[in-house]
Amino acid sequence: MSTALAAGCGTSQGGTPATQATPPSTASMTSTAATTPSVARPKALSMTGVDPCRLINPATLPALKIDQPPRPSQATRFDNAPRCGFNGIPAVYYITAISSAGIDVWSSGPSKVTQLPPIAGFPAVQVTLAAEPERCDVAVDVANGQQLLATASVVPGFENRVPPNCDAAQQVAQAAMSTLLQQR
Repeated sequence: MSTALAAGCGTSQGGTPATQATPPSTASMTSTAATTPSVARPKALSMTGVDPCRLINPATLPALKIDQPPRPSQATRFDNAPRCGFNGIPAVYYITAISSAGIDVWSSGPSKVTQLPPIAGFPAVQVTLAAEPERCDVAVDVANGQQLLATASVVPGFENRVPPNCDAAQQVAQAAMSTLLQQR
């Protein structure tokens, strides 16, 4: 499942990522599609205590062309939810375990929200921002008021070396959900 993301990726280099993906502020979001899940989730998966740095199998990191250690941080927009960055050139990936807001949070503001097919059986939406065309977020409805958020940001000028950012975000979400289901 992560192998498709690896196809076309460049080599990873040390240092900080060229782009820093962060969730948009509430003032910058709007919806073009409903974020109410259209399918029921198979079970509830609490994000409380989830370490997003452990949701991508370490054996998968080289396939993703990521040779830097995962970088834990916090998503301040989501009450300091645990977030993990995976640095790869030409893209940067983030996984955020959000226990303070469900995917309905994306239903207001200037973002474009598109319903996706279920990821690992769980409802999911794709979120894109006109102001950040190099970035795409995929939010997976894992429990009431909780979501797993996968973000992919492609470094401008490198778009032809990786899958489109929204395809990559979906693949990262699929890989993270696969691991999460094994852990829970």
